[in-house]
Amino acid sequence: MLQTKIENLLMMRKSLREKYSRQMFLQPAHISIKTLDEKFLEKAVRITEKNIDDPDLNIDKFVSQMGVSRMQLYRKINALTNMTVKEFVNDIRLKRAEQIFSEKNISISEVAYSVGFNDLSYFGKCFKRKYEMSPSEYIQKAHQKH
Repeated sequence: MLQTKIENLLMMRKSLREKYSRQMFLQPAHISIKTLDEKFLEKAVRITEKNIDDPDLNIDKFVSQMGVSRMQLYRKINALTNMTVKEFVNDIRLKRAEQIFSEKNISISEVAYSVGFNDLSYFGKCFKRKYEMSPSEYIQKAHQKH
């Protein structure tokens, strides 16, 4: 019975991790809050979005706004998303950048700064790693669709 319970908990964690790795975090209003884990992630997304343009958003600020210990934040974010806290924040920032590129005709540097990146080359490297194309290639592709 204990073994079954543990297996069910692990399967639920895995399905939540898969769900949130695929899901766009930029629209938390559309996420129906069902579990404490989802509430936790929704709060983390809300805090990240509130501070999205702040390049100085660091772990200490994030921890204090979340109201949990640093270790608990690391463990929970990793368990739910399979990412570190920094990867989680950057993922949301990159998704917002991608959204802006798709909707508006704004320069890459303006978008990078508006989503909290100070270093354009780092922004480009992160964007390329996530979307498998540079920001300029993404913009070009997005404008071809319209």
